[in-house]
Amino acid sequence: MSVARWTRNGNRGAFSPDGKKLLSVNANDDGGQVIVWSVATGEQIKSFVGPKEYVEVASSPGSEIVAVGSSDEEFVRRYNLEKESELPKIEIGGRVSSVGIDHVGKHLIVTGNDKLLIYELASGNKVREQDFREDTEGIGVSRDGKQLVVLASSLIGSELHVFDLANGEKISEGEHI
Repeated sequence: MSVARWTRNGNRGAFSPDGKKLLSVNANDDGGQVIVWSVATGEQIKSFVGPKEYVEVASSPGSEIVAVGSSDEEFVRRYNLEKESELPKIEIGGRVSSVGIDHVGKHLIVTGNDKLLIYELASGNKVREQDFREDTEGIGVSRDGKQLVVLASSLIGSELHVFDLANGEKISEGEHI
């Protein structure tokens, strides 16, 4: 997964696959903002209302769509950087913990509300839902798009969970060092 992000006062960002645009997210109590920037000129191209709480931003070299999840919202926001537009939100029915996109830009992976959810990125249609009762810190997809790794945390430490992305079966899990 290709994710460009930084942390400072709730800020995150992600580049478009061609590197010409940057989507930045500033989450704050006064109302968040999502901005599309021109990398070449540094000029703001477009802005949208954004989340107020901590956010996770995911992008993929295979798609112009960027996903934004927030712990204060029960949906994932999607933005098309090529068209500079906001796509319909994907309702997940509970708080969002982590978001990820596979390398080809086909699937959006979301954890939250005690679930691991897989959606078609472009359409927002749900592909699969399975129980996952862990707090997550991050999601990654193998370069071949076949495996999904979820970093889960608890009071006693962190664990890595590896799943087959096609069928959702857990391949392995282990302690994160």
